[in-house]
Amino acid sequence: MRFAVAWTAACRPTDVGGLGIVDLKLAGIALQSRWLWLQLTDRDRAWSALEIQVEPDVEAFFRASVLAVLGDGASIHFWADSWLDEKSIECFAPSLLALVPPRFKKSRTVAQALADDRWTRDVTGVPGTAALVELNRLGERLADVQLQPGISDTFRWRWTADGNYSARSAYRALHVGSTKLNGAKLIWNCWAPLKVKFFLWPAFHRRLWTADRRLRHGLQADAVCNLCDQADETSEHMLFQFSFSLQVWWEILKHLGFAAIFPEQGMSSSDWCLHLRQQLPTCKRKGFDTLFALIAWHIWKERNARVFRGAAAGVDLVLRVIGQEGTCWIEAGAQKLGCLFVS
Repeated sequence: MRFAVAWTAACRPTDVGGLGIVDLKLAGIALQSRWLWLQLTDRDRAWSALEIQVEPDVEAFFRASVLAVLGDGASIHFWADSWLDEKSIECFAPSLLALVPPRFKKSRTVAQALADDRWTRDVTGVPGTAALVELNRLGERLADVQLQPGISDTFRWRWTADGNYSARSAYRALHVGSTKLNGAKLIWNCWAPLKVKFFLWPAFHRRLWTADRRLRHGLQADAVCNLCDQADETSEHMLFQFSFSLQVWWEILKHLGFAAIFPEQGMSSSDWCLHLRQQLPTCKRKGFDTLFALIAWHIWKERNARVFRGAAAGVDLVLRVIGQEGTCWIEAGAQKLGCLFVS
């Protein structure tokens, strides 16, 4: 099935809304960072003194990921490394850094730079007002810096608790800041057939091929719901807002002790799931996640039967089919679902 979810979104980890497919570009950045890390931390390697050619994106990510702990200042690059209050000079003085030639950025150590304020002579050209202000402020910061002769500089990997590089942590770090999908963990942690999980994923992304999306893509003339003929057919309307869906939900959820079910305006499918499960004891929530997937799946199948085959089943028949398949799921291993209705 094609749901037109952006490929970059599909390649994110599952807990932030993706399918867990490896993004080869980001994986390449993470793996190339390993060689830079080994060069920095393991000087005994025969190739450690050689210059490793990497893309600018790799270099930038690596510099942002490594924290330098100042010792004698002989190994830390003054202009490039994150050593001053765990930040690089670029964070304090971007305009000033732009006036420093690349050869100094790559080679000038902290020990060299602080000796007789040699760092000030690395600045070339005519500094503007912003650069002059940054120059003065940087000088004030550096006045408090004390080297520790005889103690080697150390480096810590920002993304792990023990400070050591790992490819997994590097790859995960490249997804920091991704927009998270509400309820993403529920999809992949619940017991359900894989085809049902692949249905829930676009449903939570609002990417099911409902009438509103088909209208936007020019595939039909209107977005009116064929089942109720009263509102536009969106994923939310189809799954839990129109009368047939609500009746299916109510007939099942009343056995779990729900007094009433009223979806709030603007609720997404994932919001609806989280809203319902929060009203249950913790011990029943895993089973409810499976139940939610089961009910949503059969509402979707009933909708497709009505739209594409003109075959309409009543609420009682849909409930019976849900019960039968639920029994099959329990026999196949959905133990939490089997315990859901046990007091």
